[in-house]
Amino acid sequence: MKHVTAEPQKMWAAKSVDMARVIRQSIRCFVFGALGAIPIIGIGLAIQALLLHKKVLAELEEPWRPPPLYWYWLIGLLYVWAYRELFGAVGTLSIFLIIGGLQTYHLWRSLPSEPRWNPGERHLFWGAALAYLGCFGSLTLLAVAGLWIVTATW
Repeated sequence: MKHVTAEPQKMWAAKSVDMARVIRQSIRCFVFGALGAIPIIGIGLAIQALLLHKKVLAELEEPWRPPPLYWYWLIGLLYVWAYRELFGAVGTLSIFLIIGGLQTYHLWRSLPSEPRWNPGERHLFWGAALAYLGCFGSLTLLAVAGLWIVTATW
């Protein structure tokens, strides 16, 4: 029987990067994303979290193409419109949670699978995921308010 030794995995690290700054920015991305998850009020912080996410990945020279989450938003708004008529607030909330979970899963699957150097990587991911969820929540809340106004005036 032949034994094969495993080679150590390569770690992705950018050249001459201030690692403390990368960790701080990752944690700031999480905090801004968590506050940005509040619909309407946190939209500015959600955008800031997404900009920090992009900045950290660019600084670490990590290739990442964000998934087309805007399609999830469009499909989610169509479902909100349809299910609001059928099931009311429960339908709207269930569609919001389903689409939010799907976009978070797609965001997680779009990350590179190679190990990278960044102890704040989980903070970075969840900051971006919560920021996208906040943007979708704001869009859903505006759509529901618009539908309510339209149906109340007709």
